[in-house]
Amino acid sequence: VFGGAMIGNHGYQVILDAYVKGISSFEVHQALEAMYDEATCPTTPHDARPCLKEYVTLGYCPKESHGNSVSLTLAYSFDDWALGTLAQLLGNTSTAEIMLNRSQNYQNVWSNSNQLMCQRDSSGRFDCPLDPNLNTWLYTNDGFTEGVCMYICSTYHTHKELHYATQIISHCD
Repeated sequence: VFGGAMIGNHGYQVILDAYVKGISSFEVHQALEAMYDEATCPTTPHDARPCLKEYVTLGYCPKESHGNSVSLTLAYSFDDWALGTLAQLLGNTSTAEIMLNRSQNYQNVWSNSNQLMCQRDSSGRFDCPLDPNLNTWLYTNDGFTEGVCMYICSTYHTHKELHYATQIISHCD
């Protein structure tokens, strides 16, 4: 699924949406297989998932691997949810379990102490901005693509599941 325009593989959501709406004039099982390969195989060359190897092993993209590490982790989590949901609908329980579990990786860039999404290095140490309202993505590698650590609202697939929802909602207003 081409994703060269922005980060992530958000074409996965389009395929899931089409299938849920009853559009079945495509090889959905082949699509699922291709999506799974793209989302899990770090040796497969593609533009949409840089730092895939680290995301698979650590559960997040570390800041030393990519300047947009937080945004990538959040995008991959959303994409993994779409892939897992499609697998579930198609009865592929093993893929569904793997990807739906991985869709929770957004939690790995949530800093409880700062109540923000923040970069982490490969050893797991958080690097949160001193001023969370300062939009520095234009000139620094602060972990975000066109955004700031208030990106917490982009966990589209899990808002109701977040046990810290009251803190998050206050940031999204």
